[in-house]
Order: sequence, then C-alpha cells, then structure tokens
Amino acid sequence: VDARDGVKLRSLEAHSHEGEHQELEAHAEHSTGAPDPHLWVSPRIAKQMAKQLADTFSQLRPEQ
Repeated sequence: VDARDGVKLRSLEAHSHEGEHQELEAHAEHSTGAPDPHLWVSPRIAKQMAKQLADTFSQLRPEQ
C-alpha cells in the first residue's frame, strides 16, 4: 500500500549545510524542486495517509 496516493507532495526548498563535511551525492535527493519525502511531519498529510491506509485495508479485509 502506498499511502502517498492522492497526497499532493510539496517541493523542497533550497537549504544550506554550511559547516558540514558531507558528500554532495548524499544530499542529491534533497535538491530544490524534488518532492519532500518527509510527509509524516504534516498533520494534514498524516491524516490523509491514515485514511488512505484505512480505506485500502477495509477493501482488502472488509470482515475486519
């Protein structure tokens, strides 16, 4: 089950890791314009995802 179905993802904003000594490749997935992978930190999105999961599980096992 992909709980992201139907959830509008926001884009990441540019951010700085000034003072950190990490490889650029380690943060390639966090480039500007990429979808924000931190969905669960938004109460609104977490609620949407919980409903998506509940609906899917109800369809898979309606007797539960």
